[in-house]
Amino acid sequence: MTCLDGRLGLESKSEKPMWGVLGGGVGEDGVRHGKSLKERCWSILSRIAFSCAEKEFDDVVADLLNTSADAHQWLMQKSDLAHWANYMFKGERWGEMYSNVVESFSAWIKEARHLPVTNMVDSIRFKLMGMLCHRREQSHRWERRLCPVIHRKIEELVEKSHNLLIGRSDNDHFEVVDQKNYCISLNARTCSCRRWQVYGIPYKHACEAILQTDTNIYRYVDDYFTLDSYRQAYAEAIFLVPNNDKPDDINRELLVRPPITKKSVGRPRRKRMESQASIVRELRCSRWHDASHNCRSCNASIAD
Repeated sequence: MTCLDGRLGLESKSEKPMWGVLGGGVGEDGVRHGKSLKERCWSILSRIAFSCAEKEFDDVVADLLNTSADAHQWLMQKSDLAHWANYMFKGERWGEMYSNVVESFSAWIKEARHLPVTNMVDSIRFKLMGMLCHRREQSHRWERRLCPVIHRKIEELVEKSHNLLIGRSDNDHFEVVDQKNYCISLNARTCSCRRWQVYGIPYKHACEAILQTDTNIYRYVDDYFTLDSYRQAYAEAIFLVPNNDKPDDINRELLVRPPITKKSVGRPRRKRMESQASIVRELRCSRWHDASHNCRSCNASIAD
């Protein structure tokens, strides 16, 4: 089973993680495996995760092999590529790839985590009920066919597609030149770069081909990104659960936990910061009535 770690999500619970393979010592090649090697491997693994086409995937995997043979062996034998790499993934996930879902949800329910089980569940239900209601009402103010984020992304892709060279075979097949040549089929909704198939949104190559047909580009976006699908996802409401008739458990001990605090960054301050509005009384000697010192620190001689 592949789990998500804090960076990319490539550590196996049942196998030795990649950092155990790289380690921090000296490898068989006599080179010390330090932080720089780990950073390079993470960068290459990110490129592997987001590679969509076969040639792109093979080139990045070969780059990892040249960087670290141990990391390449771990990748091919123990990392479950089909669960996280775009090229190997079976099915559709519309380009969604996260490495911190658990951490995000845990932070979202931070106040409820330390409650008893029944109270924690009810607190999470209350937050979900409010979130669904907010998104449902928000979607009714949208007027376009696509969700706003996807609409802006389509506009950016169309803007990037204007400088591409395009050739037309028939009403369905197009060839786009963008450093390499890419073949597009509008009816099959495919592009040889495979980003259209992976993300469900026409990439810039496909956008340029669609613009040649005077067809609304929104027709070629997957239904997953439409406003209707968004509204259907949040159409059902979470019903209220009143507990005013629930008997009180007076025998249960009330445990007050300390407040949740966060350690501040840096060295702790040792001198108190005085308020700017506070009035500082001026020191004045009671014997000589001079300012800047008092009678205890007065060095003037006492007259006989």
